[in-house]
Amino acid sequence: MSVVASAAELHAQSVRETEHGRHAEARRLLRAALRSGPDPELHARILISLAYHQAERRSLDEGLALLGEADEVPDLPPRLRGMVAAQRGLLFMRAGRSADALSALDAAVRLLDESVAEDICRPLLTRGILHMQRGVLAAARADFRRCVEIAGRHGLDMLAAKASHNLGYLSLLSGALPQALRDMDAVWATLAGQSPTYAAVCHIDRAQVLLAAGLWREADDDLAHAVELFRGAKAPQDQAEAELARAQIALLEERHTDARRLAERARRRFAARGAEAWTLLAEHVAIAAAVGRGRGAPAVAVEAAKVATALGVAGLDDDARRATLTGVAALLAVRPLGSVAEIRAAAGDAIRLRRDDPIATRLAARSVRAGLADAEGEPGRADAELRAALADLHRYQASFGSLDLQTAVSGHGRHLAEQGLARALATGRPATVFGWAERARALSTRLPPVTPPADPEAAGMLEELRHLRVELRGAVLAGQPAPGLRARCAQLERLIRQRSWYTPGPGRPSRPPRSATCRTSWAPPTPRTWRTCSPAAGCTRSWPDRGGAHCSTWARRRPRWRCSTGSAPTSTRSPRSTCPSRCG
Repeated sequence: MSVVASAAELHAQSVRETEHGRHAEARRLLRAALRSGPDPELHARILISLAYHQAERRSLDEGLALLGEADEVPDLPPRLRGMVAAQRGLLFMRAGRSADALSALDAAVRLLDESVAEDICRPLLTRGILHMQRGVLAAARADFRRCVEIAGRHGLDMLAAKASHNLGYLSLLSGALPQALRDMDAVWATLAGQSPTYAAVCHIDRAQVLLAAGLWREADDDLAHAVELFRGAKAPQDQAEAELARAQIALLEERHTDARRLAERARRRFAARGAEAWTLLAEHVAIAAAVGRGRGAPAVAVEAAKVATALGVAGLDDDARRATLTGVAALLAVRPLGSVAEIRAAAGDAIRLRRDDPIATRLAARSVRAGLADAEGEPGRADAELRAALADLHRYQASFGSLDLQTAVSGHGRHLAEQGLARALATGRPATVFGWAERARALSTRLPPVTPPADPEAAGMLEELRHLRVELRGAVLAGQPAPGLRARCAQLERLIRQRSWYTPGPGRPSRPPRSATCRTSWAPPTPRTWRTCSPAAGCTRSWPDRGGAHCSTWARRRPRWRCSTGSAPTSTRSPRSTCPSRCG
C-alpha cells in the first residue's frame, strides 16, 4: 500500500469513527494520517477533519487555526476551499457565532457542487440547521429538501436520513403531525443504527410529535427508550431531561407516585451536574406530584415556597410563579379554619392575572383564585373563576391550536372541568349541571389538529412562534434572559390573536350551549283521546293520546328530547343527535 493510500485510508476510517461518536479514536487516526506525509490536497483534507475535533476538545481558536493552515496550502482547488469554508461554518455555528457561520456556509455552497455529492450535502445540512436555529424556517426547509434530493440520487443514505428527520421536525413546528411522523419513521432504522445517541434523539423528537397529537402514553414509551439509550451513551443531562419529561406526563395522567419517582431521579442527575435551573424544575414537578397525592401538604407548601424563591433568583419568573401557586394549592387542600387570610397572603402577587400570562400559568392562577373564593365563603365567585378559566382555554385553543397546549395545560383544563362539574352536581340544579357537562364535553372533544392552518401567513407565524418558544426556554434555562426572543414571541402571539379575530370558522371558539337551547322535557298529561298500546310494543295499557307511539309507562323509560327551535324530533335519541350541530 502506498504512503498516500495509507493516509487516505486512515482519514476515511477517522470519518467513520467520528460518525459513530468515537472521537478519541478519530483523533488518533487523523494524527497518524498527518505523520504519514500525505500530498498537499490530502493534507488539507486531514486538517479540515482535525479542526473539528480540536475545536470541540480544545478551543474554537485552535480549530480555526488548523483551517487557516489548510487554506494556505498552495494551489488548493475550489472544491477544497469550499470544504474549508463548510467546516469553518460548522465551527462558528457550534460556537454560537451564527452570522459568521452563515457567511462561511454561503461561501461553501457557492464553491461546491454535485460532482462530489457528499461535499455539497454536508454544508446544506449544516446551513439548514443554522437557519432553523435562527428561525428562518422556510430557508431551512429548502436546504434540507435539496440535501435529501442530492443525497438520494447518489446513495448517501445517512445524509438523506438526517435531512429527512429534520424535515420531520419542521413539520412538527408547522402542525403537520402525520407528515412529521412519516418523515421521522421513514428514516428511523437508518439513524437508530448509527449510534445510541442518534437513536435516543429519534425517540425524543418522535415523542414530541406524539405529545402534540395527545398520545401521551405512546410518547412516554418513546421517552423511556430514550432514557435507556442516553444512559448507555453516558449522557446524564439528556437522560435527566427525558426523565423529567416522563415525570410531567405521569403527572398529567395522575400517576403521582411515578411522577415523583421520575422527577427525583432527574433532580439528582441535574444536581450532580450542577445544572441548577433544571434541578429546580425537577423539584417543582416532584412537589406537584406530592400535592396530587395529598401527602404532607403543610411541609410540601414550605418546599414549594423555597423552590419558588430559588426559581425567581435563577430568572425563571414564570416557573417561580407556578411553584408559588402549587404551594398555595397544597395549603388550600388542608385549610384549617381561620387561615384563609394567611393563605391569600402566601399567594401574594402570583394570583394576579396579566395580559401576557402563559396559558398554563393563567389556568393555575384561576384555579387557586377559585379555591380562595370557596375558602372565603363565596361560591358564586369560585364558579365564575372556573368558568373564566375554561373560557380562557377555549379562546387560546381557537387562536393557537391544541398543538401548543403543553401537557401541564391539558392537565389543568381537565382538573378545572372536574372541579366545575363536581360543584354543579352538588348544587342539584339541572341547568348548572348541564352547563358544566357541556363545558367538559367541549374540552374533551377538542382533539389536537394534525394539519397546519389553511391560512399560509397564520401557519408561518405559528411555526415561528413554536420554534422561538423552544429557543427562549433553552436560553432562560442557560441563564440568558434573551429579551429579543421574548419580545418577538409576545409580538407573534399578539399578531396571531388579532388574525384569529378576522378569520371565520374554527378560529372563533363556540360557546357551550345553554340548557334553554337544548333540553329535555316531559309533555304535560293533557288528556284528549285515549289510545291503547299495541301488544307488539309489549303493553296493552290505555293512555291519553299526545301523538306518541307508546304509553306513558314506556315513555318514562325513553324520554323524548326536543330543541328550542320547536321542531319535534321523530326519534328518541340523545340531544347530541337531534339538536342543531352546535349542541353535538
